[in-house]
Amino acid sequence: MIKKIPFSILAGVCAMLTFFGVAAFIAAHIYLNGVAAQTGETVSMFANWWQTLLFVADIVFVAGLISCSVFAVIRKVKYPQADDEEDF
Repeated sequence: MIKKIPFSILAGVCAMLTFFGVAAFIAAHIYLNGVAAQTGETVSMFANWWQTLLFVADIVFVAGLISCSVFAVIRKVKYPQADDEEDF
């Protein structure tokens, strides 16, 4: 079963989602901090429920990235590819 799952593609998807999630998390903090500075308030990284959800999703995607990368390496080492097979 491990031979049929495309772990390298899943790792790439998790890497993209992690990158854009972290970028959105930082951009949201910068934007909300700018708004709070204009109104004389302060804001934290977890002030809203969606910021917390975005942070938790980032942690899940990082864990997925690490685990898919490990499984991709295990598959390459344990099941070496023949020359006539294509790598998808």
